[in-house]
Amino acid sequence: MNPSASWRHYTKIIVDPVTFWGSDTTKVSAAEQQALTDYFFQVLREQLGQKFQLVDEAGPGVMRM
Repeated sequence: MNPSASWRHYTKIIVDPVTFWGSDTTKVSAAEQQALTDYFFQVLREQLGQKFQLVDEAGPGVMRM
């Protein structure tokens, strides 16, 4: 995070897809990994969408998460 960012200038957000980073020995199945990442992505969009306009393209006033 950039401590010198001017946060008040951001009114829109791009939420990038969530990924699961586990080791080769993870006990979380592929199906559970997908369910977790899908759920987290959905919650991020719901919550951030309450404060920011959700967009799919970069531009003025757009931050990326």
